[in-house]
Amino acid sequence: METKEIVVGTDGSGWSTAAVRWAAREAHHRGAPLRIVLAYEWHWQSARYGGADELRERADLQAEQTINGAVTEAQSVAPDIALIPDTSYGEAAPALLTAAKNASLVVLGNRGRGGFGSLMV
Repeated sequence: METKEIVVGTDGSGWSTAAVRWAAREAHHRGAPLRIVLAYEWHWQSARYGGADELRERADLQAEQTINGAVTEAQSVAPDIALIPDTSYGEAAPALLTAAKNASLVVLGNRGRGGFGSLMV
């Protein structure tokens, strides 16, 4: 029987980093793979006036750095688990629900970046 994966959401905040570390330890304990989910959007009001390509590139780079940081955190506490980085464009809730369909556990931090911090991401 295949062990169902554990899904953890990340946004790069301290709370999500704690969730990633906890989920990695739990994945190790259960012998389960860990899917790290990051969903993001880049289409801001200012993109309508030019610079959309630059904004998209910047958002893509930030997302890549954030998911890589989460992978590094997971590996630091459970280096032997199978990791599945899962970055997608869109809203976080639908991405997490899709990823969670076949998961045994979904882990989230206490709070995200908050209103202003999320604007920066």
